[in-house]
Amino acid sequence: MSSLSNYFHTLRYLRPVQVFGRVRFKILRPQPDRRAAPPLREPVNRPFAPIAARPSMLGADRFVLLNSEGTCSEPAHWEGEGRSQLWTYHLHYFDDLNAEDAGARGARRSRGGR
Repeated sequence: MSSLSNYFHTLRYLRPVQVFGRVRFKILRPQPDRRAAPPLREPVNRPFAPIAARPSMLGADRFVLLNSEGTCSEPAHWEGEGRSQLWTYHLHYFDDLNAEDAGARGARRSRGGR
């Protein structure tokens, strides 16, 4: 008897369209698409050349960011002292790592050269 009571208390809050939808779903249960998957496309072999950015690091502590040159030789400079927040954001972004010849500049700095 509790089973009928549960159904009654559940169904009484449903709108008629919801009840008919549940009945329709039970009768006309959707079937999965069992057709074969379409074939894979052939890969497009186009040469990809990333856009080379100009270096923003001019020296061990000199940067050109947003067409404004600045130095970063003291810890206070990393906090953006005297610079706009956007300039400081670009400094912290390290976009120079994506610039032209970034690897060569990094190798020179690690060998002691500037």
